[in-house]
Amino acid sequence: MGVASYFGMHVDDEIRIIDIADGPRTPRVDLWVGFDDAAHATAIGKCMLAQLDEDHRRDYLSRHPLVDLTPHTITEPRRLLTMLSTPAGLSLDHEEYAIGTGCAAVPVTDATGTVVGALAISCRSTKLPKIEASVHRLKATAARIQRTLSLTIT
Repeated sequence: MGVASYFGMHVDDEIRIIDIADGPRTPRVDLWVGFDDAAHATAIGKCMLAQLDEDHRRDYLSRHPLVDLTPHTITEPRRLLTMLSTPAGLSLDHEEYAIGTGCAAVPVTDATGTVVGALAISCRSTKLPKIEASVHRLKATAARIQRTLSLTIT
C-alpha cells in the first residue's frame, strides 16, 4: 500500500503506540502532540476507544480532554461517543491529528476474538478513499498479526 503502519495497545489504562513501520518513501506522521493527549484525534486511538466498554471509555475520556489539534478534530464528547458506539470495524481520522494526513485503523484480536490492539496506517488525506476501498487488505494484515501474537503467547 505504500503507507506507514502503526500497532497500538491498551496498556495500564492508556492507549500506547507499540511499534511503527515506516521508511523514506512512507514516512510516519510527525507525532507533534503526545499520544496521551491525542488518541481521540487518531484512527488508532478511536479504534482502541471503540473496543472499550462504555464505563472504561467514559473513564478514559474523563482523564483525557478532547484537545483541538486541527479544524477537523472532534472536540465534542457526545459526538465522539456516538461515533465510537457505531460498530464499523474501521476507524478513520480525516485530518483530525494533522492537516494533509488521513489514517485508518482496524482492531487486532486474539484467538478468542478479544481485542488486543489496533493496526493503523497513515497516508496523504487524498489517498484515504483508496485505503477505505481496500480495507480488506488492512484486515488481512491484522489477522496475520493476530496469528503471530497467538504463536508468541502459547
